[in-house]
Amino acid sequence: MGSYNLYNQKSKVKPAIALVDCDNFYVSCEIVFNPKLKDKPVVVLSNNDAVVVARSNQAKELGIPMGAPIFKIKPFLEKHNVITIPSNLPLYANISNRVMNIILEDFPNTEIYSIDEAFINFNLSKTNLEKLFSLQNKILKWTGIPTSIGVSTTKTLAKVATKIAKKKQNQKIHILLDPDEIKNTLSTFDIEDIWGIGNSYSKFLKSHNINTALDLANADDIFIKKHLGIPGLRIAHELRGIQCIDIEIDQKPKKSIMRSLSFPVETQNFDEISSYISRFAEICAKTLRKQNSTATIVSVFISTNPFKENYFSNFISLPLPYPTNSTFDIVNFSLHLLKSIYKPEHLYKRAGVIVSGILPLNSIQQHLFIKPDPRKQILSHLIDEINSRFGPASLHIALSKPPTKNQPLIFEITI
Repeated sequence: MGSYNLYNQKSKVKPAIALVDCDNFYVSCEIVFNPKLKDKPVVVLSNNDAVVVARSNQAKELGIPMGAPIFKIKPFLEKHNVITIPSNLPLYANISNRVMNIILEDFPNTEIYSIDEAFINFNLSKTNLEKLFSLQNKILKWTGIPTSIGVSTTKTLAKVATKIAKKKQNQKIHILLDPDEIKNTLSTFDIEDIWGIGNSYSKFLKSHNINTALDLANADDIFIKKHLGIPGLRIAHELRGIQCIDIEIDQKPKKSIMRSLSFPVETQNFDEISSYISRFAEICAKTLRKQNSTATIVSVFISTNPFKENYFSNFISLPLPYPTNSTFDIVNFSLHLLKSIYKPEHLYKRAGVIVSGILPLNSIQQHLFIKPDPRKQILSHLIDEINSRFGPASLHIALSKPPTKNQPLIFEITI
């Protein structure tokens, strides 16, 4: 914990922000269901198994970079016995929901920032700090996911505090509130590690002798605004302890929704792939209805195993004739797209459906000549009610592949 002394402060109520960050989240999720992976070099691969999207600490120590193309580092991975795992987004989304619900139970004023991060807005007190320590232990006990927590006065400083917490061996919580400690910490904090400062900005700033977070905090506002714009100015002010980036409690609807899966066995059977696509489309449509929105674009992709010869992948999108969240519409459009990209000579390993161009349900502008069938809408909601009462996929499109114990397909993925 930082050196901040809560009891020496004059004000009894001080606002603070805590960032809860799940450590190596995708890898941690895999370890929950396969404990043998613990303390081993593990990397999780992207949807098409092409690049590294998550690493265990042991993989990081080997110098494996984030986003590294697998085909370039495959010999290195084999040499060091690095375990590669295809991403399982439904699993990660399900565990993320459990983690976030635990946080929200103790701290309702929370912004779910990403699948593995949440900002908590709270008043600084001994009770709330004890709740944070308890929260970290509760998340680990109930989900198996380790977390790091940083506490400070702004989102940007909370990010800094969390990076420090991640380096601790035991209880990974760091409180960064004391002005002198903030100054000392920022003086050694590299400019490129600041939240919101990308690689190009960090190179530019270093060329102007702004090398640390403290240098940016002390930089001239006119210079920052000219070269980094208003977002850069907000970051500099946040480093000074001035809150400029608000906690967004009311979550916005997702901009796109995806459901995909690596098949347990490679297949070239069109009917089998169609059943997967149909199920994916069903779940995407259900998620749209859940957030009271509609989609204007449907996309479908399929691919073979990238580790085998003659790798093949295809992707296609279709602007819809009208905004819809009907299961029947989304399924029909998705199957139409699949037919146009399917090649029977390939053995397929992965497929998926994406709906995008998402609009609020109350802002739909109807097409002058083409209108959706209202009966489909009514029937889609009826399916939701039946499945809510009797269990997921109790009622589904006949073509859809129903979930099984070994191959669950009921989780929703939003991006």
